[in-house]
Amino acid sequence: MAAFLIFIASSVEVLLPVMLFFGVDSPRLWLLRTTPVGTEDLLRGKMRSVLLLTPLIIPSAALPMAIVRSFPLLVTVYLILAAVAAIYLSASIGIYAGIKYFEEVREGKGYPPVVPLYSTLVASLAIYSLEVGVGAAVYLKNHTLGILTLLVLCGMNYSFYSFCLKWGAREFEKRDL
Repeated sequence: MAAFLIFIASSVEVLLPVMLFFGVDSPRLWLLRTTPVGTEDLLRGKMRSVLLLTPLIIPSAALPMAIVRSFPLLVTVYLILAAVAAIYLSASIGIYAGIKYFEEVREGKGYPPVVPLYSTLVASLAIYSLEVGVGAAVYLKNHTLGILTLLVLCGMNYSFYSFCLKWGAREFEKRDL
């Protein structure tokens, strides 16, 4: 239940704003090409502004359930790491979907069509469930290895996020605004 709350919070706080950035700001995106700053730096700055609010996900989704249900400390650490993994996963998938469905979002005046939005959320849920499931399976066998598994998944998600930033900047430069 706590993992699902974390997924919902990260989707609302990170995935949707990142995905919608390209549609909402599309009338002003031509300005990005006229600045002396590179596209990757601009995209990284925009993602940092979205990720700045993500510490709210941990206290709003991970900690209340752990406190109310009196979870042990290792379970609370596991939930916090699951939240960090969800944040970077949501940002990565949001960048990918924002670039991939750029035209559809722009035609919808900043609002994505239902099918791309739904498919993006389902894909994000599937990947997140797989990650948390693997971490939980290892955690049930050995608590320390379960925490380490989730740390590795956080690192993988951050690497995926960095890759999506670079890919998104290259793809964005190819777009006709």
